[in-house]
Amino acid sequence: MNSFSINRFGKTLRWVLCTNFRSLLMWTIGAALVVFMCEMAYWKLLTSHNNPFIMLKDFAEVGTVLFVIASVVLISSVVASINDKRKRESFMMLPSTNAEKYLALIVYSTVVCILCVFLALILGDTLRMAFLWGKDAMFGPRYEGECYSVVVDNSWWFGIYAGREVRWFDSSLPLLVFNLLPDYEAGWSWYGIMHVIVWFVSIIWIHSLYTLGGTLLRKYAFVVASVVFILLVVAFVKIMNYFDLYMLRSEGMDQAGNYSNWHIGLLAYFYSIVLPILSIANYWISFRIFKGFELITNKWFNYDFHK
Repeated sequence: MNSFSINRFGKTLRWVLCTNFRSLLMWTIGAALVVFMCEMAYWKLLTSHNNPFIMLKDFAEVGTVLFVIASVVLISSVVASINDKRKRESFMMLPSTNAEKYLALIVYSTVVCILCVFLALILGDTLRMAFLWGKDAMFGPRYEGECYSVVVDNSWWFGIYAGREVRWFDSSLPLLVFNLLPDYEAGWSWYGIMHVIVWFVSIIWIHSLYTLGGTLLRKYAFVVASVVFILLVVAFVKIMNYFDLYMLRSEGMDQAGNYSNWHIGLLAYFYSIVLPILSIANYWISFRIFKGFELITNKWFNYDFHK
């Protein structure tokens, strides 16, 4: 089998899902309960001296950080589901090509697992919303010493909350999603399009880097990939500062706090071309390593460098 088959890929992905379904379900339920308990504990601390929108912003900021960290951990665990000898033997014996197997693992770790992380955040936040809504329904909307609601400033960076009344049982997920998306203040101008392109190629490169680390290393893949990522980012920033380079620059803030002048540096175009090439190289190396997988491997690596 040399040609790629969607049907075989689907069956391979289904095998990966069925093999890991129980553990994935338990992790999702456990994460949702942790999110619920943490939000309730923080709500209890804030009700007597703060307002609900501050709480939602804090939930969204912490949730964004945790979601990003969990996502890169899962991406770097691309082959963790077949590290066990018996699972690896069964996986390698599946009647599908290396490309189909590799893509199945990528989709599982990148799409399915990350969606489960987001689902856990939704479930935990929904439980908190339901509890506080029920509290209002049973005991009345106002409690002694508590700021019940607040009208949010009508500014673009508050997203759908702008100009609205926000209460304790409202959801923090819209702000979390807003934090994950690129800046859209410039709209459909060329600056805004370049901002989205830079954001997108950065996400793809980060994904390729952690995928490569997870494919190569059996242990501490996330730690090693993160160290490499931090070193590359620090080196990149130092080079930018040394040569006084920039990618995207905003200036000319008006009284409303909005920028009116945007500048695109040549580095942004170079970045948008070179980073996809580096990402393709990472994926190609990762796939070559995957093709060389054996049943019994080194303690630290999935690839035998001596063969």
